[in-house]
Amino acid sequence: MRKSTIVSKISQPYAEALFQAAEANNLVESISQDLTFLSNSFENDTQLNQFLTSPTFQVIEKKEAIKKLFSDKIHPFTINFVSLLLDKNRISNFYEIAEKFQELVLKTNKVLLAKVITAVEFSTEQKKLVGDMIAKQTGASKVDLEFQINSRLIGGFVIYIGSQVIDASLISQIFRIRNSLNI
Repeated sequence: MRKSTIVSKISQPYAEALFQAAEANNLVESISQDLTFLSNSFENDTQLNQFLTSPTFQVIEKKEAIKKLFSDKIHPFTINFVSLLLDKNRISNFYEIAEKFQELVLKTNKVLLAKVITAVEFSTEQKKLVGDMIAKQTGASKVDLEFQINSRLIGGFVIYIGSQVIDASLISQIFRIRNSLNI
């Protein structure tokens, strides 16, 4: 957990600076797509990932490889940003920076991500109702929902919105009653 906080403190300023620069140059959507593409590329190509994070290779070699591999696929702005991360020895923080950038995009567009865990599969109508309820309560213009099923909840649901948890599950109610009765 401590490492996560340190990584977050390192990654957040990079993501914010990239977002501000992308916004100023009207490139937010393009950079967002590029970061997703690069994240997938780095994740799927373990050799490339190892090459970029290895201290054995010079930064100039890594920058040349990025340009050669991606100059026809991503915006030069994004290539320059990756080069900056290489210069500052922060390429190992790329995934977290990309994730934080995407969070800033969603926040700016008032899109909210929520995870809903239910005891049983919700119908399309029920999913829409949950999404509408969350949008109304939070003021978000759009809510992206991820649904998961966990039969241990017995009934009801649990909603995760960032660090906020709304627990309306039957198992949670049973535990609260049990604790209040000191059983």
